[in-house]
Amino acid sequence: MPEAREGAAGPAGETPGRWIAGLDIGGTFTDVFMIEPATAKTQRFKSLTTPQDPARGAIDALRQACREAGAAVDDLAIVMHATTLVSNALIERKGVRTALVATAGFADLLEIAREKKYDIYDLGLEKPQPLVARDACYELAERIDADGSVVEPLDEAAASALIGEIARSGAQAVAVCLLHSYANPRHERRFGELLATRLPGVACSLSSDVLPEMREYERATTTSANAYVLPLVERYLARIEEGLAARLFVMLSSGGITTPDIARKFPVRLCESGPAAGAVMAAEAGRVLAAPHILSFDMGGTTAKTCLIENGSPVVTTEFEVARHHRFKKGSGLPLRLPVVDMIEIGAGGGSIARVDDLGLLKVGPESAGADPGPACYGRGGTMPTVTDADLVLGYLAPDAFLGGAMALDGEKAHSAIRDRVAEPLGLTVEAAALGIHAVVDEMMANAARIHIGERGLDPASHVLVAFGGAGPVHAGGVARRLGIRSFVVPGSAGVGSALGLLLAPRAYRLSRTSIGTVDAIDWTAVERAFREMAGEATEVLKRAGVAAAEMAFTRIAEMRYLGQRKELAVRLPDGRLGADRMDAIRRAFEAEYERVYRRIHAGHPVETRTLRLVAEGAPVVGSVPVPPAGAAGARPRRRTVWLEGSDAPSAARVWRCDEVPAGRRIRGPAIFEDIHTTVVVDQGSVASFDTGRNLVVELGGGGDGPA
Repeated sequence: MPEAREGAAGPAGETPGRWIAGLDIGGTFTDVFMIEPATAKTQRFKSLTTPQDPARGAIDALRQACREAGAAVDDLAIVMHATTLVSNALIERKGVRTALVATAGFADLLEIAREKKYDIYDLGLEKPQPLVARDACYELAERIDADGSVVEPLDEAAASALIGEIARSGAQAVAVCLLHSYANPRHERRFGELLATRLPGVACSLSSDVLPEMREYERATTTSANAYVLPLVERYLARIEEGLAARLFVMLSSGGITTPDIARKFPVRLCESGPAAGAVMAAEAGRVLAAPHILSFDMGGTTAKTCLIENGSPVVTTEFEVARHHRFKKGSGLPLRLPVVDMIEIGAGGGSIARVDDLGLLKVGPESAGADPGPACYGRGGTMPTVTDADLVLGYLAPDAFLGGAMALDGEKAHSAIRDRVAEPLGLTVEAAALGIHAVVDEMMANAARIHIGERGLDPASHVLVAFGGAGPVHAGGVARRLGIRSFVVPGSAGVGSALGLLLAPRAYRLSRTSIGTVDAIDWTAVERAFREMAGEATEVLKRAGVAAAEMAFTRIAEMRYLGQRKELAVRLPDGRLGADRMDAIRRAFEAEYERVYRRIHAGHPVETRTLRLVAEGAPVVGSVPVPPAGAAGARPRRRTVWLEGSDAPSAARVWRCDEVPAGRRIRGPAIFEDIHTTVVVDQGSVASFDTGRNLVVELGGGGDGPA
């Protein structure tokens, strides 16, 4: 397995300290970033993911990273982990056979869904298929009303008979979603007890635990997804923990770190854990740069993700879809209601496959060559041309410097793959075809970001693009230009940005409760009680994560709307006791947010709360990492021929090693900056310089000093 190496952390014979590691498993590469806090030593490592057994690849990557640092895997004190296991299982439908138990009369809940088309003009429309087959949906005799009162008691004899049916079906997991259980979970919990007694080996998820909120369909899909992947995550985390003496933490989709017991109970919350870690890293870069509006751009081997970061924090939403049939059509995927960093993800990574379709048009992705066999240039049996093959042909990547020289790229195989499958069918030269592949994937990513930003009424040009991932810095210039963004930034250690983000993430936990009522009539005593209960639960979770009670911070949020509207807005509630005397302050907070989003308010119209949310946070385990040393003033570049977009002739680019260039030196493009895990392309007329934090800042279309 190819490995990227970086020098050992300390002198020979030095006793190693206790290391803290961030471990991110992506679709193509597994990334590690390690720090030894006592000495401020760091270590970076990247290797190919092992898709058939990601746990083995993860442990192997940690062992290799420790070896390169002059340490052993037992010297790891803490490992913080992000994984694509959950999202891949949902997208590829590789979870376990799952049953759904619903209130009598509601077995068709998943099939009926929202009873509308996401595109009324598409005659061949494909609806997202439920994770639970219709013959695995069961009805339970019971009924609870919306106010929590019992309309029909739970029939325990019928429940026992139903459990017998589930046992005979061979289900490995059960999702229980009874009507209005968010208001009264008594029946769900009793059925869960009966199920645990009769079928102790079957995983069970209760909707009153997974999502204690109204909206039956989203509650059912989220609970079903949780049950569907629960046995997979339990086995996976057990294997990771068996291979480590270190304490394990896991990244949640909301951008917070939690303990394995929470990950095991609510695995659906890990759905976007890797991308969320990258957003945390980009947010930290934005704070260092004092840039209030950041567009995070993470491009790896399989996918590209963009995320908005406003005033130092990634935007978090509770509305999320996985496995969409159509990338930009809401409703074409499986809806999950959970806290998740709000981002858009497309199948555009270094391994995305380029092809000519039946109409003679060049297409890129979403199919990916992944880690095995990988792009043609990897020499592992792949024959399809990919974005990485195009970048190699264009001169952006050095065949002998990929992954710090640990993995040689085969330029001939890349050239042949593009020639045979793209250039000749289109009547182009290989270089022109490679430029086309590069331009198409840049436009795909820019278009996705344009939609993502436009949906929020924002202007892309007001943002700074922060690029990371193995392929992100290669394509950042093209994406930024298409969006009208004037500069992009590549942080230090960008090639393993998500692994680094894991070390910067807070230990956090989020809870929610449904609470319906207008601001002037709601039972504030009940609201206060709900927040106290959530705070108590969150405190216990954070204590298990090692956060002292005095270091915990709690943010209270209410999802509110004008009475009669469909869409709610998340509004931060004022500190202190909540009651009727705070009514005006709460209404003002809602209307300020409403005006920010919609540019108007409806004075005097009743305001209604729907859902209460509590965000509990503690400090990151690490929080900051040392700045890499600056380069020497006398560093000299090499030269390489590159093909740049918009030019029909090759250009001579200066090639710099990132660790050779001192801070403040302005370098005019065309130029290439090579780091051990990524490459930055600076085109003609742009200017690049390192700041004192070793972030590479690229100003598009500017001037600069002459050749060094």
